[in-house]
Amino acid sequence: MNDPAVIITTTAGQVRGRRLPGVRVFHGVPYAKGPIGAERFRAPSPHPGWSGVRDATEHGPTAPQTARDAFGTLDMSPYFGPGWRRGEDYLTVDVWAPEAVANAPVMVFVHGGGFAAGSASSPLYDGSAFARDGVILVVVQYRLGVTGFLSLPDAPDNRGLLDVIAALGWVREEIAGFGGDPGNVTVFGQSAGAILLSALLAEPTAAGLARRAVLQSGTGTGAFTPEQAAIVTEAVARKLGRKPLAAAFASLSDDDLVAVVPQIAGVEIPDHPLGGITTFSVVLDRQPANTPAAAIPLLIGSNLDEGALYLGPLGKLGAVTDSDVREEAARFHARPDDLVDAYRRSRPDADPAELRTAVLSDALFGLGTRRLADAHPGPVHRYEFRWRSPSIRSGHTVELPFVFGTLHAAKPLVGDQPPEGLAERMRHAWIAFARTGDPGWPAHGVQVIDRTWEHVDDVRTDEFAAWGPRGLLTLLLPRPGAAAAYESAVRDGGLIITSGHLPLLGGALPATGKVGSGPGSVDPMTARRLARRCALNALAAVAELAGGLDRVDRVVKMTGYVASEPGFTGQPEVVDGASLLLRDVFGEAGRHARSAIGVAALPRDAPVEVELTVRLSP
Repeated sequence: MNDPAVIITTTAGQVRGRRLPGVRVFHGVPYAKGPIGAERFRAPSPHPGWSGVRDATEHGPTAPQTARDAFGTLDMSPYFGPGWRRGEDYLTVDVWAPEAVANAPVMVFVHGGGFAAGSASSPLYDGSAFARDGVILVVVQYRLGVTGFLSLPDAPDNRGLLDVIAALGWVREEIAGFGGDPGNVTVFGQSAGAILLSALLAEPTAAGLARRAVLQSGTGTGAFTPEQAAIVTEAVARKLGRKPLAAAFASLSDDDLVAVVPQIAGVEIPDHPLGGITTFSVVLDRQPANTPAAAIPLLIGSNLDEGALYLGPLGKLGAVTDSDVREEAARFHARPDDLVDAYRRSRPDADPAELRTAVLSDALFGLGTRRLADAHPGPVHRYEFRWRSPSIRSGHTVELPFVFGTLHAAKPLVGDQPPEGLAERMRHAWIAFARTGDPGWPAHGVQVIDRTWEHVDDVRTDEFAAWGPRGLLTLLLPRPGAAAAYESAVRDGGLIITSGHLPLLGGALPATGKVGSGPGSVDPMTARRLARRCALNALAAVAELAGGLDRVDRVVKMTGYVASEPGFTGQPEVVDGASLLLRDVFGEAGRHARSAIGVAALPRDAPVEVELTVRLSP
């Protein structure tokens, strides 16, 4: 009989895994030193290693966390896993690898759980199906709650994200020993894991660690501002009776830091980007959807009924009234009646419960997913998951057991008779994307995933439009020497001006040849498309401050940066050209649009104040 054990040598030492039919599995392999004491609030550090052979045949410790196994009446234990399994060495990965393989594609999964719960031990994340299909699956554990995401002035922010980056570094250095190709790594995550990855895509220290990314039910607008994070920090410090400093928290036990999390669950965070469903998030100066990102291929999507998880099991869909729908919309939108009307028009047969679910679904995940996809500079393949389970329809998390092929472990989510063929088709699409960057549908439109699949031009365009302009900033026409100015220029609501943009807005485009100079030059058709995006960016910033585009008549001063040739100055035709573009963008609604862009001075790579006036009249 064959020995079920299998030993792999890593830089830190040897690990002993076990064999399953066609699969080798290794649990709890350290990628960083277990954080204890003051180290819990520092960046991860390399593991010191071990002597002998480390046992990796059973699940190891998990990150300290409060017990979470349900949403109201719904059993969510398959999603959250076993909770806190104590032990210091919990910055680990689980690895599922095919037998006798070399240079296999690698997929690295980052779990969700509201930044405060979850682990690699969840039965949903069994990687056997991936391994049997020839892919190495790595599931990452990272710091959670206070140690992972509480913002402290004497500690690095987003320590949980730093853990994920460290884990990807481990994959790059060690995965070849398990039979994987370190040059073909796809990182994917769900919910909080997807939000972490949206931040990772824009993190310079993570550049080159992943070749592709998959974001499931996340959002590009879910980060806390430093000011919002400070509210949570103050609340934690008050409950613990300590100064809001890592140095003051260092002597507290993990039990103390875990126990405080449910005590601050009701803390009020103005303009909470995730509607109050979690007390923690990544802390960033600007949202991922408004931040330059690595131009790697992206597979991204959400579920049609995301919000059902946060309503149905909590008894909020039983007797929904029109007033309840409006109240839900008012949590997220300045003009709730207009928003609800838009949803009613697009869903004339929907009852109030369906409308409430639709509004919440887009507010939490759908809209932010769309904004991140629109902003991404690389190829984007979109999907929308629509298969409806008996418990929470196509609610948040329902797609996960289909991706992993773990329907048997997810009965509370998918019921007793989920469509097995759908699981196989989804997993194969994810694997195809990891192998080649192509999941099997075009990089335009949206793939609707249900018992049957359909590729459509777009989904619910009118509903998304009701939320207002997207406020996306895209880096255009880069030129040598201008990189620093571009990076500084991208701020929420900022306007970027380059030697390419102003002539383009002026409409002075040649019929043939190139626009611009050097490697940033483009053909006229592309130039018009980029100019159109510039107009959208500027209008979005105005609309955000003005409260919408129904009636806009105000002057907004914004910080911009110039990356121009010495001596370049604005041209008079900018005014008329911008007006033409506004009309092009908004069609009949922008027929009477007028704009004026004035720039005082344009020294190279220097900040300037831009004054933009936009009038849109019916």
